[in-house]
Amino acid sequence: MKAVFILLFFFNSKDDLIVEQFVTGERATVQVKSAADQKEFERYLAKFDEAKAYDRMVFACHSPRGTLRPPPRKDVILWTGDRLARAVVKNGLFEWIVQRSG
Repeated sequence: MKAVFILLFFFNSKDDLIVEQFVTGERATVQVKSAADQKEFERYLAKFDEAKAYDRMVFACHSPRGTLRPPPRKDVILWTGDRLARAVVKNGLFEWIVQRSG
């Protein structure tokens, strides 16, 4: 069964976005990068593992430098390229992104 998120959004200085599933209390940290390589992705993955504060990590990268390879784990979600674009459009985030891109 897929988790359906009714989201509460929080922002802090360490994470781009923190979302919480209102009904279950599941929390996810979301990192949004215009570009990143595997090493940067792994740094954020290590921070996620060390924090033990979230149930999931979403790493969204518009233009990865090289191929980003997520570990075979259900708690780590990687969105790049077409998958990221589809998620943005599907969830009505296009205007939000345009506003923040300056």
